[in-house]
Amino acid sequence: EVVGVAVEDEPGALAKVVKVIAENSINIEYMYAFITVSKKYAYVVLRVADNDAAEKILIENGVKLVSMEDIASL
Repeated sequence: EVVGVAVEDEPGALAKVVKVIAENSINIEYMYAFITVSKKYAYVVLRVADNDAAEKILIENGVKLVSMEDIASL
């Protein structure tokens, strides 16, 4: 299980997501990122210690979650 997020394709956007996760003491085990042709968003897939907690705090902090289906349709 992983958590997918879309972040603005701009400097510092990923740092904001990681900061939110770190401030809530959720461990990131690994992650990878990629951009699309539109270059509007970068997509990040995170393997975290607690998916439910991570999803909740990310949503509360305005981070756009994406599903595997969303990513597959890019």
